[in-house]
Amino acid sequence: MTGWILALLFWVMGLAVVSSPHLVFNKLERQKSKSAEHAKEAKNIDRVESMFFLIETKVLDTIPWWVISLFSIIIGLVLFAIGFVSLVFGINF
Repeated sequence: MTGWILALLFWVMGLAVVSSPHLVFNKLERQKSKSAEHAKEAKNIDRVESMFFLIETKVLDTIPWWVISLFSIIIGLVLFAIGFVSLVFGINF
């Protein structure tokens, strides 16, 4: 019985991870826009702070969407596989 519960838990976690790239990418886009706004606001007050926020904006801008999707799909598929392994061991014991 615990094999089924563990398998379902891993499958749900894998499904959540596989479906998360859209949410993660939206969060990164919001953070990028906040950082850009903060850099514009700090431009006249503190040049060093403005430069750091501009660098943060550029770094967030260089993260491609396919990398986020690739990593989340790989991690999700690994969780699915662990769920199947847990199911096999749960049935045999």
